[in-house]
Order: sequence, then structure tokens, then C-alpha cells
Amino acid sequence: MADDGSVWYQQGLNHYAASAPDHGRAFKLFGQAARAGYPRAQYQYGLMYQRGEGVNRDYTKALHWYKLAAGHGLGVADHHIAQMYQHGHGVRPSYQQAIYWYSRSISHGYEAAVNPLEEIYRRNYGLTLNLVQSGSLLAQVADGGDRTSQYNLGYKYYIGHEVDQDPTMAAMWFLRAAEQGDGDAQYMLGKMYHTGEGLDQSFDRCYFWSTLANFTQHEEAAAIRDLCLSKISPEKHATLNREIEAKRAEIQTPVF
Repeated sequence: MADDGSVWYQQGLNHYAASAPDHGRAFKLFGQAARAGYPRAQYQYGLMYQRGEGVNRDYTKALHWYKLAAGHGLGVADHHIAQMYQHGHGVRPSYQQAIYWYSRSISHGYEAAVNPLEEIYRRNYGLTLNLVQSGSLLAQVADGGDRTSQYNLGYKYYIGHEVDQDPTMAAMWFLRAAEQGDGDAQYMLGKMYHTGEGLDQSFDRCYFWSTLANFTQHEEAAAIRDLCLSKISPEKHATLNREIEAKRAEIQTPVF
């Protein structure tokens, strides 16, 4: 029997994909291969835990095995982790985490992650992006996650320094940094949501991000915050303040 688990994996696949599938037998074989360190089996083992095939559904174990497979660069595993965070399957829902894992998936060549990632940006942040040509940049962020580098790259796109000026791409990178607590990026997002530059204008999001920036002692954030505050209702103001407190707690206790 191959030490890397490949034979167990192939046998498991035969049982899993048969015209009359034997999920119980497949699950055991995938488990043997997964514990031997075979990445495709780790992914498949996680999938069966997530779906409850041949075993009781267990999202925690699914996530564990997906992350092991993702550690070997398996883009489909990154994709499934992103879906779990996007939809809150066994984890606290987090668009920040979904974006991170979808980006990793794209950087590992899994193109099916492009559409859901673009949809998260469009639906939740008012950003209309074409990420097909951004794979290398996404890989840079997915692998590094350095908020200062993300902000700097956003600012390059914002002013057109060394790259073509593109406020939408700027907003995407500012968002990456802002989600990790970078005050300059939070300020820039507030400013851009106020004017509708590069993304859909939103006084709610303007207030949200500029208030967060103000908590970091950004000198200009209060002025943008107050401009946007004048455009929202007292009821919305209260709701946004609750969201802001939740975001501050999330930034202080990131989960990866």
C-alpha cells in the first residue's frame, strides 16, 4: 500500500463514485488516505463530514480537514472554507474570512471562486470588480495579509502611481486593510463612500468606516464622519453604532 495514501484515496473514490455508492466504505478509505497526508483525500474527507455522507455531519471536522488540504495548495479546499464562512456553516459568518479564503482559492488556480468573491464585493460593499486578471495580486494578499502593504497598494491605484489609476481597485485594497484595523484605509473608504468614487455611494458605509478610523485617532476622520452622519436617520445611526462596536471587537480578535 502506497505510503502517501494515494491507493486508499483511489479505492475510496471508486466506492464514492460508483453507480451504487458505498459512502461508508469510501469514508473509511478516504480517512486512511487523509491521515496519511494525501491532500485530495483530506479534502474529500472534509466534504463527507460537511455533507454527512457515511458519517454524521460535523462542520468542525470538515473545516479541520479542509484546512489541512488547503495547506497543500488545494484551491477547491480553500473554496469550501470560504463558503463555510460566507454562509455560517459551523462557524461565525464572516465576509472578511470568506474574502480571504476565496482569494486563496483563486491564487491556487480554482477559478470557480471568482464569481462568489465578486458577488460578495458587489452585494456587501458596493464594489463592482473584474478579478479574473487579479490572480497574482490576490495571491500576494492571501499569502501575506499585510495590512500596510494592502493600504499602500490601494493608494497606488488611487493616485495612479506605478499602476493605472483605478479607484475601484483602490477601494478593494483599502477594504482589505480596513478590515484588519488600518485607520488610514478606513478613512479612505469613508471618503470614497461619501463621494461614490470607485464604489456605490453610501452614507451608511461612509459613517461606518470613518467612525472606525476616528477610533484610531485619524486626524481627518471626524470631519467625514460628521458629513455622513447628517445624511442618516437616528434609527440608522443607532444600528450602525452597534455594527461598529461589533466590528471593533472582530478586529481585535481576528479568527483565521
